[in-house]
Amino acid sequence: MSTSFSSNPTWDAFLRVLLSQILIYSIKIFVVYYTLYSIIPRWSRSQATNSAGSFSDYIISNRKSILRYLFEFIFVLLLGTLLIRVLTHTVIWVHIFGEEHPRYGFSSLLARYIYSLFDIIPVVFSAIAIKLVLLRVNYLKQESRLVQEKLNTELLYLKAQTNPHFLFNTLNGIYALSRKQDPNTSNAIMHLSKILRYMLYQTSPPTNPIRDELQLIKDYIALQKIRFQEHLTIQYKEAIDHDTAGISPLLLIPLIENAFKHSHGLDTQIEINAALHDKKLVFSVRNNLSENMASDGLTEKGIGLSNIRRQLAILYKSYNLEVIPRDTDFEVILTIDLNSFLYA
Repeated sequence: MSTSFSSNPTWDAFLRVLLSQILIYSIKIFVVYYTLYSIIPRWSRSQATNSAGSFSDYIISNRKSILRYLFEFIFVLLLGTLLIRVLTHTVIWVHIFGEEHPRYGFSSLLARYIYSLFDIIPVVFSAIAIKLVLLRVNYLKQESRLVQEKLNTELLYLKAQTNPHFLFNTLNGIYALSRKQDPNTSNAIMHLSKILRYMLYQTSPPTNPIRDELQLIKDYIALQKIRFQEHLTIQYKEAIDHDTAGISPLLLIPLIENAFKHSHGLDTQIEINAALHDKKLVFSVRNNLSENMASDGLTEKGIGLSNIRRQLAILYKSYNLEVIPRDTDFEVILTIDLNSFLYA
């Protein structure tokens, strides 16, 4: 066929060759399609089903599954090759090229069958390789999406913990004021309402300008000043070169809450320093301790610090939270590269 076509390249010969190749490739397409959309999906589903049992059961079932689908694949491959040879001998040579049906011996037929087998194998295996790569890519995308959804759910849970924790501590302070019939109770409620308004309506974005978060801290300090009155000595320093830099909402306030919660109640001394340079934030909080707390050794018990550590792990790639317990005071230094926010 190829000799006559090359010696006399007419359109008629070209169309005959084209038709013969279409017929041959139709069988190759069938083998590829059946492998990609029948054998591989069923094998993939069986893998997922077998993984539900014990490890030993998984190994046994997995081996049986692989052998079953491997034999099916080999059978389809051999059947496709046989159909190509039958099609070539009985249809293409006789009816398309008008040649007499050649008579071959067994060895010659076997040689031509093996030739056709090695002709179809690269096509099928190339298609399988592409299919497996696409399946792997889709699996990785799905796995990444599931991990991201899990992290988002966990982050929402952690942030949901912050509000009740903050509200519980603050209401305790306002309750103490009301018990004493302190005239500043109404001012304390007003400051609390400002803080809650911010928490309810301005914490849904992934990040807020750092000036808003620092203003929240200032409102919280004003509230605590009403509560502690003359028992509170607080120093707040701020050196911010870019007050619109974004930071995850409610990330800093738990550190301030801890300082007030674990400080010396009758003589509360707190130092807060916020410095931002080239989007590198250094936020430190130091508070004095009562004798009981100093002797017990203040650790990371409670919701605050463990909560913020987990939020940092989810939200930022580059950060450091240093906890420094001393005999008479407790200091926390948080360093964050705001450019390393993972959800940008």
